[in-house]
Amino acid sequence: MKLLVLFFIGLAPLVLLIPLFMLLLNLMIYGLQNRNICSKASLNVKSGILLGVLIGPLGMLIVLTKAVKPTIKNLIFGISRVLLIVAVNWVIIKAANLDIVCNILSPLFIYVIGITFVLRGKNSFKLSASGIK
Repeated sequence: MKLLVLFFIGLAPLVLLIPLFMLLLNLMIYGLQNRNICSKASLNVKSGILLGVLIGPLGMLIVLTKAVKPTIKNLIFGISRVLLIVAVNWVIIKAANLDIVCNILSPLFIYVIGITFVLRGKNSFKLSASGIK
């Protein structure tokens, strides 16, 4: 019985801290970017922030499909950005295999930088909504 209690006490911080960390990361990256996109496109800002915080990259994709009209130019830029991120991630994986960088760097790079760069391009980390009408 004491072993189960110790096991629960040991895992309880992880069960609470990992989802809290993910929500905070989603708020900083996807929530604030969705606020910026929604305010520029005159969409509901609160729903954009909630989509970004709760479902992250999928929420940003939903907001972008509502806000941006797709063109051939945007499609070509998107495909070229995907290829660039794949090349950079390949270099990170090769460096991780040579023990130059940590193995957690590749998934963290894809989640934090890769997805936002593929979806938004040069506006990836413009998080402030100041100066928007």
